[in-house]
Amino acid sequence: MQFLCAVGEQQQREYVNAVRGATLIPTLSRVVCCRLGLDVSDLARMLEQTIPEEKRYNEVVMATATKTVYSHITKTPRVCGGKACIDGTRIRVMDIVGLHLHGYKPEQMLNVYGAPLTLAQVYAALAYYYDHQDEIEASFAEDEEVEAEFERSKARQDR
Repeated sequence: MQFLCAVGEQQQREYVNAVRGATLIPTLSRVVCCRLGLDVSDLARMLEQTIPEEKRYNEVVMATATKTVYSHITKTPRVCGGKACIDGTRIRVMDIVGLHLHGYKPEQMLNVYGAPLTLAQVYAALAYYYDHQDEIEASFAEDEEVEAEFERSKARQDR
C-alpha cells in the first residue's frame, strides 16, 4: 500500500479494516483522516487500491457520508430517508411546508409537533422550501404515491 501520509502501516491497515467492516459512523472517517494525517482524497485513493470496486460504493460511500447543512436544516443519510429536516429534530421541511399550505402562520407552527421549534427554524424551513421547491414538491409526490400504493394494497386485501 502506498499513501501520501506519514503514518504507520499498521494504523492504515486498521483503518482500512474498519472501513471494510462498515463500522464507521459518518463523521468518524473525517476524524480518523485527521488523526492519521490523511485528507479525504488520500482516503479515496487508499480505498480504491484496497477494496474491490463492487464493494466500494456500498461500504465506502456509507462510511464517509456526511450531512449537508443549510441554516437550521440538515440532510442526514438514514434520517427521514435523507430528506431535509429541521436540525436536532425529525421534523421534515415538507412537514412545515404542509402546515404553511394549510394556512398556518409561522408563529402557529412552533408547538404543533412534539419538539418545540423556534421561529428561526420555521423560517429556515420555509426559506429552504422556496430555494429548493422542486426537491420538496418531489417529496410530496413521492409520499402521495406511497400512500396511494398502500391504499391499493389495502383494497386488494379487503376483497
